[in-house]
Amino acid sequence: KRQAQLLDWDYYDQEKLEYLAQEAHLEQELWLGLPAEARQWAEQHLQQLVAQRRLSDHPSIQRLAHALLAIGCRGRAVILGRGAGYVLPVASTLLVRVVAPMGDRIRYMSEFLRLTEEQARDYVYKTDRQRLEFVLTHFGIDPNEVHQYDLVLNSSLLGVEACAQVIVTAARYKQATLEQEEES
Repeated sequence: KRQAQLLDWDYYDQEKLEYLAQEAHLEQELWLGLPAEARQWAEQHLQQLVAQRRLSDHPSIQRLAHALLAIGCRGRAVILGRGAGYVLPVASTLLVRVVAPMGDRIRYMSEFLRLTEEQARDYVYKTDRQRLEFVLTHFGIDPNEVHQYDLVLNSSLLGVEACAQVIVTAARYKQATLEQEEES
């Protein structure tokens, strides 16, 4: 969320993405103002991902991917999770993983959600399992494979603000590089 604020870009988290994917009229609004070629490209890209078995053919995942592609075509968005980095093109997407040691994550969730340490531990392990299963099942990729990311940042060592600044710098650099390529 902090990167979106610093970049002045739109922010999409799991809840917002799932809502967009379930509400067809909202997803359609994302396509408004975009050229017909963008939608055509998105349809072809989706078909290619399914054909290559890089995307589940489950209807809800197809709707989610379609919404992600609409957001990607609009640009200037920070998307938290939901496999966006596996749907959007690598050349125009900054794929980031923020990590922290398990103990720090448990302590943080205990404070943030006001849970006992045991409840927080259960929550963190359950959430990790669910995220892993989601990505493996629907994208066929192990999210723990670090070489697929542009950046892997340890928020315990750097802190939230420094991580945000690094991500913003990388996003601006990637955006400038893409714009230079388009001009030439």
